[in-house]
Amino acid sequence: MASGSQLLACMQPTARSGEYGDDTSARSLPIESPTRVGAWEEWQGISHAAPFLAPAFFEITERLLGTDRTLLLGARNGDARALLPLIRHGHELVALRSDQSPRFDMVGDPEALPLLWKELVADKSWRSMCLDGVSEESPLVRVLPELARSDGFHVVVQPTSRAPYFLLDGFEDRLDKEFRRQLRKRAKKIPDLNFERITTYDAEAVHDLFRLESSGWKECEGTSIASSNATTRFYGELIVELARTGQLSLCFLRSGDKRIAVQLAAETEHTCYLLKTGYDPEFQKQGAGHLVVYHFALDALARGRTEIDLCGTECDSKRCWTDLTHQRVQVRIYRNDVLGTLAYAARHIVRPKLGRIRRALTRD
Repeated sequence: MASGSQLLACMQPTARSGEYGDDTSARSLPIESPTRVGAWEEWQGISHAAPFLAPAFFEITERLLGTDRTLLLGARNGDARALLPLIRHGHELVALRSDQSPRFDMVGDPEALPLLWKELVADKSWRSMCLDGVSEESPLVRVLPELARSDGFHVVVQPTSRAPYFLLDGFEDRLDKEFRRQLRKRAKKIPDLNFERITTYDAEAVHDLFRLESSGWKECEGTSIASSNATTRFYGELIVELARTGQLSLCFLRSGDKRIAVQLAAETEHTCYLLKTGYDPEFQKQGAGHLVVYHFALDALARGRTEIDLCGTECDSKRCWTDLTHQRVQVRIYRNDVLGTLAYAARHIVRPKLGRIRRALTRD
């Protein structure tokens, strides 16, 4: 059956799931107001593996970035539906993601990926594509590069960062003995220590999240949620969405009635994704930041969860918990024309050679 694909100059209101004209189709949808909300709503029901791969998360990310260059690439192959949210920067397509995105991936059924690629090939306006923060197990790593190479495109797949995680079953036994001893010793130094988990939207709790998360070094370095209005708005909207879908875990460590540490997580049936942590500097010596993770892990294990994904990248505070990591990679694809080949050669052939020459001259 013919693909029925088309490139739309401006997206008009589109068919809902099950209302397509045929069973095999792909569409490239530039989003422009006033059709922006309708575009995202069309894809809300599509299956996704993690809360930050839901269409709603990408919609919130779009507002955080303040971009009006979003390109929704959607495809259907029978019952298989898939979505690839991108941003157009001139002749380059990049993943719709921000520093607040734990990872990037396609949304939906991988069976529809060949149709997505076919639509990308048909769109002659882009010269290169960069997908960053992709899991090495993603079809964007295992399938898309082969589709591109088979059509003669230049493809480069490079490892970037590693995201730590740990399995909950028996996690206490796997902790370093001294670290485990210190956790228990420090917990005894906090009067009336107790753990609180909130799963519905609570304005006061959100305020305390922002307050505790911005305390200490994050505030000094300007990396906290409260460091910008855009980031504050992003997490405010994200918490509302997670509460709506039943995936919110906003947890506090308390000393009596005082909240002294916080952790924001998004949960699925099996996995807890730790998005943000923070603590009152007054309780730094008592290890409040580690203790809130510890008590959350105990609580998640009791509720039947199997894994905690610490998100972000490796650092000393996360290595205390695990040596397991998920590899993240970057996928770059260049069109097989003159300008695409030049862009590929400049970045992946000429630039590395110049770097080696420069380092050799410096040594001499």
